Amino acid sequence: MIKKFHKFFEALNFMDTDEHEAIKNKHRIPDEVIKDYFNDLLDEGSEIEINCNMDGIKEGIKLYYNITISKNIKNPQYKHTIPTNEYLRFIEEQSNFIKLFNSSLDRLKIGEDLDIKFNTITQIPFWGAGNNTQEFGTLSQTIAFWQELKTDDYRLAKEEFNKKDNPAKKAIEDVIKKLEEMGIKESRQLIDTQENDDIIFIGFLTDDEIIVIATWNEEYGLIYEEDELANAVNAYEDGYCDEILGK
Repeated sequence: MIKKFHKFFEALNFMDTDEHEAIKNKHRIPDEVIKDYFNDLLDEGSEIEINCNMDGIKEGIKLYYNITISKNIKNPQYKHTIPTNEYLRFIEEQSNFIKLFNSSLDRLKIGEDLDIKFNTITQIPFWGAGNNTQEFGTLSQTIAFWQELKTDDYRLAKEEFNKKDNPAKKAIEDVIKKLEEMGIKESRQLIDTQENDDIIFIGFLTDDEIIVIATWNEEYGLIYEEDELANAVNAYEDGYCDEILGK
């Protein structure tokens, strides 16, 4: 049972290219700049995770940011009861984290002229229900925002990418189109590839495994594995791709 493929060495989609990554890094807010706004929390031992993705839009690019800061919180010491001062410390430490996070966020919003789309607690320290033996729990707070920027960089780089003669990429597109015709409208999200000895194996992602539905090489072109193709369609129809598709 195949669980994971490594991507084909030559990008088959512009979003997988070094050029796409370079454009994103050129225009995005650098991680170090974002971290500077949250220094007070990071200096206290909190950890930060920053994710940024990019899409092309009509007049430029759209950058999507997701930032999470987490801190270990010492749980109340519990035997049969919780000392009042322990519980107050537990509550106050979380309250102080949230207040400091929000004040740091205000500086980020003003400094970078941002409109925050959401600001929410995504993980809380948990005491009780069998977990009261854990010394620490985690408090996490997450924000998301995006930026729309005018630039020709994305359009020009994508046009150049699409001009390249890439028979392998065309084969992948043929597979995607065939799956769409068979009723799998999200087929582009469910295709993965791996190159081995000049053969590209084209896999269909399910929640449990990768089904190899076709192969391609320069000598023989695109060859479908008809039985496995049918298995892929059945897996999709039976809901065995829902986890990957986020349904």
